[in-house]
Amino acid sequence: MAILRRSAKVLEKAEDSIVIFSVALALILCCIQVIARYVFNYPLSWPEELGRYLIILIVYVGASIALRKKNHIAVDIIPTFFPSSRKILGHLSTISGVMFSLLIIIYGMKFVRSLMISGQIAITLKIPIFIVYSVLPLGGVLLFLQYILEITRANRSKET
Repeated sequence: MAILRRSAKVLEKAEDSIVIFSVALALILCCIQVIARYVFNYPLSWPEELGRYLIILIVYVGASIALRKKNHIAVDIIPTFFPSSRKILGHLSTISGVMFSLLIIIYGMKFVRSLMISGQIAITLKIPIFIVYSVLPLGGVLLFLQYILEITRANRSKET
């Protein structure tokens, strides 16, 4: 269990660092774009494209962070009126989340593979587009790992 806890901490720090760096870089790129366009009257296209890709990264890694911090949206009308259903609905929610993350991984990998075969290139950055969309299966893996950690935490709390 100590290894799992250490791995979870490393994962947590990596996710937080990626999102903080990406948000900061997206903000800087936005400022560069505004200054270039309105001060120098020389619009740049690459900051906009890179910023868009960073936002995609932020969303997928941020979903894992939101799950870890239990900040995902939830409809709690049934548990409010039927408190005894809270536990079983929690289990159903976790199982659904695991299944959803597996679907993201599987279909994300298929999509990335098809982009690799097609050889598409990002318009202004001139990088293979599959690199950008590799965030899909990565986000699925991060979500899956968070759900597994949530399950192990729930089992550990039952044992104590």
